[in-house]
Amino acid sequence: MNEKIFCITQKDKNIENITNANELYEVGTLCEITQKTITPSGDIKLFIKSIEKCRLDKIIEKDGCLFGTVKNIRKSKITEDQDELNRIKTVVL
Repeated sequence: MNEKIFCITQKDKNIENITNANELYEVGTLCEITQKTITPSGDIKLFIKSIEKCRLDKIIEKDGCLFGTVKNIRKSKITEDQDELNRIKTVVL
């Protein structure tokens, strides 16, 4: 399975049906769907694995669903250096 999903949170947890992009935060996580199960009641359960931090670029509504495009958020030089230090620490330990 090589499906992806962009996971973001809504600003107001009391809104049950999101109808507009302003009700969502722009930054979230692009994830890979590793397992999908449909329950006897028709609910869909997903197991996901985080890939990278992204920003919502554009969103459209189609047939009652929200679809969007995302852009990855580039890591800063400091973050890249910290990642390298963490890899070195792992090797040394």
